[in-house]
Amino acid sequence: MSTPLIRKPKSFIVFVTASLLALLLFAPVAIVGLSLERAPVFLAGTAGVAVTALTGAFMALLFAAGLYAGRYRELHPAPWREQVW
Repeated sequence: MSTPLIRKPKSFIVFVTASLLALLLFAPVAIVGLSLERAPVFLAGTAGVAVTALTGAFMALLFAAGLYAGRYRELHPAPWREQVW
C-alpha cells in the first residue's frame, strides 16, 4: 500500500489537526456539558480543548521557527515518515 505524498511539514499538519479537533470536537462537547449541567462531560470537553490547544500552540511555534530558519524552502512531496518537522 503506497503512502500519499505530503507537501507540508509535519508540524503544520499537527497544528491544523489539533486546532480543528479543539474547535470541532472538544468545544461542542464542553458546550453540551455546560448546557446539560453535566460536570464530567463539561470537564472532558474543557480538558480536550486545553490539551489540543496546547499541542497546537507548540506545533505552531515549531512550524514558525522552522519557517523563519528557512528549513521549508526546498520542501518536496514526500511520504509522512520522510517529511520534516
